[in-house]
Order: sequence, then C-alpha cells, then structure tokens
Amino acid sequence: MRLLNTFFFDMAVFPVYIYSIKQSLIQEGANIMKRLILSIALLICTSGAFAESVYYISSYGDGLVKLDGSQAVLLDKPSGSHFLSISSYPGNKLLVSNYASSMPDLYYYDYDGNLLQSIEVGKHYVKDAAFASNGNIYMAGFAGGYTNGQPNGGLMMYDGSTLTIPAFTASQLYATAVTSSNLIYVADYSYRNLFSYNISTGSIVTLRSSMSWSIGWMDLGANDTLYFNGPNRQVVQRLNGTSYYNWFSMSGVDILSLDYNDVDGYYYLLAKSLSDSTFDIFQLIDVNGYGQLVSAAPVVEDIQGLTHGSTFAGDWDMKIIDVPASVSIPEPSSMALLGAALCAVVRRFRSR
Repeated sequence: MRLLNTFFFDMAVFPVYIYSIKQSLIQEGANIMKRLILSIALLICTSGAFAESVYYISSYGDGLVKLDGSQAVLLDKPSGSHFLSISSYPGNKLLVSNYASSMPDLYYYDYDGNLLQSIEVGKHYVKDAAFASNGNIYMAGFAGGYTNGQPNGGLMMYDGSTLTIPAFTASQLYATAVTSSNLIYVADYSYRNLFSYNISTGSIVTLRSSMSWSIGWMDLGANDTLYFNGPNRQVVQRLNGTSYYNWFSMSGVDILSLDYNDVDGYYYLLAKSLSDSTFDIFQLIDVNGYGQLVSAAPVVEDIQGLTHGSTFAGDWDMKIIDVPASVSIPEPSSMALLGAALCAVVRRFRSR
C-alpha cells in the first residue's frame, strides 16, 4: 500500500517536475543568450571593431601616402625630403623620419595626413625612428663622423627638447626597433652588426657581428619578436636569441617592408613584383615559428600611385593603423551609433 501511495504521489507531482525543469531550461537559455549578446557587444565595444584598418606607406621617393583601396593617396612630401620610416605616436599621431639634411628630421602627422609638427634635431640623416615607453624618441642616425665637434649618426635620443647620443656614437646605423620592455634592437650598416641596447641600464649586447649582409629594415611581431630583411630581398629573417633563421621567403618579388598588426594578429608584407613591377600587400600568419601566406592572393593588389623604383632595404616602410571611426569620420555613422548603443548596453548590465 505504501508503494502504491508513493506511485500516485510521484505521478501527481511529475508534471510539476517537468514544468520546473522546463522553466529552468528556459531561464538558463535566456541567461546564456544574454551572456552571449553581452560578450559580443563587449567584444565589439572594446576591440575597435568599428575602426578602419588604414595602410600608410613611406618611401625614399614617394613621401607619405595612405591607401584608399589600391590607390596610393599622397599625404605629404616636403621638397627635398626622403621619408624612410613610419611609427605610431601617442595621441593618434604618426611619427615619420626624414633622411635629408638642412631640413626637419622628424615629422608628426594626424591620421588624415595633416602636418602637426616638424622638428630638426641636428641634421643627422635619420634612417629610422620610434617612440619608447619612457617618453623619448630613439633614432638610427646614418651619417658618421663629426660636424663642428658634434657627433653625427649613432643611436640618438630626443626627449622633446634635447638631443643626446647615448650609444654607438658616430656609427652608421640603419634600423632600430623599440620593444615594450625598453630594449632597443640596433643594426649597424658599416660593420654589419646587430645589437641590443637596454634603455634602463645602458648595457649593450652584440647579438651578431660581421654578418654577410646589412640589415636595412626591422619590425617587431608578436611578443616583441624581431624580424628583418635577409641577405636577398626574397627572405624575411627571424631572430632567435643570438641566432636567426629564414622565417618566410617568397620568390618573384622584392620584399620591401613587414608590419605586424597586433589587433588582428596578422603580418602584412609589402612586396614589388620582379616581373611587372607592381606593388602588392600580402597577409601572413605565424605557424609554429614560420610565416605562411593566409592566401596566395594579395589583400591589396596592384597598388597605383607608387613611383619610387628603388627596392633597397630600408627605402620603404609600411604601418597599419586601426583608426577609430571617430577620428576619420566627423559625423556619426549608423555603425558607429550601433557601436555606441552596444557599449551602453554593456555598461548598463555591468553596473547591475
């Protein structure tokens, strides 16, 4: 009899069990959907998904250009200038180095190419320049020797008012790369050496000496890994401690520059075809320590408007900037308004 009572009791409450389970599943599903929507909104809001990836290119003969699709749009080319490097600078600015005498060495531009400031730090033929986390600009000066007792070339530091040369005085330097840990890689042209220089301690480590070729350009990838041009223009080298190896090679082109986009995690390679002299940009990804093309087709094909013919290592630079929509678009677009709305949703639910 007890067993029978238990049976009828279970049958009576069984619909309640089912209803409870159903409601729990509905509630959990709603929670999952809410978390999913919030996660997507947060990703869009914080990752700059509404930003525009803009390609900037500088070269010895073409000045500073910005790509509009496959068209190179000239932003600036002061008379007599030779722009060799582009780097990002705090405050949504571009820092461009000028390899020329009797005119400014550094130029600051906004993302639309408007000249904000130009500075002559000493007529030192600046090959490369980059901003460090200590607030200073470090430059690779090429001209060796002295002028009126002041050393030319070397690793130059500019703090906004004063130029000093903390290391490699009077050396002919071709390239520098400043890491997030205040370590600077330095390439010497004349003796074909590769050094690291510690900003904090001033210590210098010789990584490679008397190499068989000169390093003309450098770029930092993920985790501040150093990449640079190889002995021929079809190879990109990767530094591994004090040794290096062929990270990527591509036949039929001259590799002019490499840039790592830390937003999407891809590498972008500017190359000039040996067969028809066209300029293309290819997208690469690092797989187990080696570069691989994401697609055989370039992401930007047959760039128009680049006329500088030299493929000398160091004559070109490319920088990809993820420009916020608010910087390049004065009036709020529908996508920007959607992004703002999603950000508001995120803030509302986070405050609960």
